[in-house]
Amino acid sequence: DYVILALVVAFICQWNRLTDQQEDRINCPDDLAIAVRERKKIRIFCFAVAALAVALIILTTTRWLVSAALPLAAALGFFYSTPLMPWKSSKRIKDLFIFKNLSSAIGWSIGTVLYPAMRSDYVVDVKFYVALTYMAISTMTYEMIWDMRDIRGDRIAGIQTLPVAMGLPTTKRMVL
Repeated sequence: DYVILALVVAFICQWNRLTDQQEDRINCPDDLAIAVRERKKIRIFCFAVAALAVALIILTTTRWLVSAALPLAAALGFFYSTPLMPWKSSKRIKDLFIFKNLSSAIGWSIGTVLYPAMRSDYVVDVKFYVALTYMAISTMTYEMIWDMRDIRGDRIAGIQTLPVAMGLPTTKRMVL
């Protein structure tokens, strides 16, 4: 399970490096230069890692609902960075106010709380809901911190994050 989760996270993080060019040109130009230079290798890595994760999920579980949990999280991560309808000029989840943060909270909660609970046949109780809520809130908080860091590039790219839409002081109060 830890290997599968690590593969899904690696896929999502590397794929995101390929898709955030406009904002990363401002926020982290050195990282963008590496991603552009290594684009082909990153794509191959992403597809290989995703295929391996799916294969491991299929080979190690017999219940379809459990098998579907991590690919769902991976799909959220993919569409976080990739337009929902790439053949049109549609938006990414990242471009949708609040959904950007919610999708990350949902994806990380699935991967770190729901999926392990499902795999181990954990009986849902108060501890489960506390862990799920904690993970979701923690992820939302980290997303807001990264959004504060990236406000300049996000503003230029037209991404309506909380800091862009509501300002840094309001976002800081929400984080604290």
